[in-house]
Amino acid sequence: MSHVSWSRAYFERIRPTFLESWAEDLRALAVSHVHLPLTPVEASALSVTPPLWRERLVASDPEGLHSIAARLQKVLEGAEQGVFVRLGSGSPKDSALFRDHGGCARTPMMALKFLQTSPRTRAHVSRLMELGHPVHLFVRHWVRIPPWQEFRCFMRHRRLVGISQLAHWGDTPDYSLAPMAEEIARTLRDFFVRVAQASHVGSAVFDVLCDTGAGEGAPSRVWLLDANPWGPASDACLFDWSQPEGFDGSFRYLHGR
Repeated sequence: MSHVSWSRAYFERIRPTFLESWAEDLRALAVSHVHLPLTPVEASALSVTPPLWRERLVASDPEGLHSIAARLQKVLEGAEQGVFVRLGSGSPKDSALFRDHGGCARTPMMALKFLQTSPRTRAHVSRLMELGHPVHLFVRHWVRIPPWQEFRCFMRHRRLVGISQLAHWGDTPDYSLAPMAEEIARTLRDFFVRVAQASHVGSAVFDVLCDTGAGEGAPSRVWLLDANPWGPASDACLFDWSQPEGFDGSFRYLHGR
């Protein structure tokens, strides 16, 4: 979602997919997180990037950054492996620093650097403030998610009309989902009965974590990770927005080597 396209009308259309807009019952199906609504002073401070070589804030840094850092520190005190931090409207995944660290922040300063070195985050913060919408941070304890456990699910009029492997680009993976395909598809279809009931929107594109590695005989578990607006603004993965008839409820994935 590019900030350039965020007219007032477009913003009102996509806002229901932001994490802070989710219905309470839908949040109950998501990966556990800590919600940190930012004050205007804190949100404005995110546009100021301190020197990246610094390991801590100094007195001359904006008051808002110190305030955010203190709130992040409280979350980190209970997160031995670090945290994943994002805005309600999207993650800082376009930050080179974020990618270099695998998205895992072990200090408040690193979490701030992820946000401040992300053009996407900075653009979102700027546009949200222009539109008068509060900026929200969401922080979750770090969990390593293998790419093969993430899926994009397409819900149209509260019906699951497609499931795609999320990591669908690049080389053919060195693993195969084929042995688990039926189980994954069945698990996600069952899960989306609950999503359809809990969702405050009828049509959306959801990213989910499906843990099929819980152990021999253990049931698969699913959590919501993110939501995106229905339509071409969201990556169709192994489906195609220009072929709406292709959303036939199937499960699509890359066949490994």
